[in-house]
Amino acid sequence: MCCLKKYGVEKIESAGADFDPNFHEAMMHMHSDEHEENKVINEIATGYLLNGRLLRPSQVCVCKKTNKENDTSGKNAENGE
Repeated sequence: MCCLKKYGVEKIESAGADFDPNFHEAMMHMHSDEHEENKVINEIATGYLLNGRLLRPSQVCVCKKTNKENDTSGKNAENGE
């Protein structure tokens, strides 16, 4: 990678970052209470920048929150409670 760096190629650091459609391609969503909403859980393929411009986006897995409160409130509304 050091050889490419001198020509302006940079690796996009994605793991744990906020999902940004300008630099990331969401390959899948995972429901999780352990991670924050729209955070990159893991990186499937590394993305690269060339002189600050996108060469290839990172392919990532993005967290979606499981919202149990909305699920139960929807059931209560159906039952008339």
